[in-house]
Amino acid sequence: KGNYFEETKGIDYVSLGYNLRMPTMLAVLGASQLKRVNWIIKKRREKAKYLIRELAEIDKIATFQEPKDSFAVYQMYTIR
Repeated sequence: KGNYFEETKGIDYVSLGYNLRMPTMLAVLGASQLKRVNWIIKKRREKAKYLIRELAEIDKIATFQEPKDSFAVYQMYTIR
């Protein structure tokens, strides 16, 4: 009892663990953004439509085509 340097008995940890706790400030930021998530998605989709329209005129650029059975929120906008 009280000897913290002895070999542990019981569970053996055989793989690396991670500390995945979210910092409080990021949690507050995320919670505040949830209140306006629909507005954020609407603005992202408007900007994506603009990019699709403008970039369609450039032959060597391929833009993302949203499948009919999906709803893209455009976290990022990728072009090829």
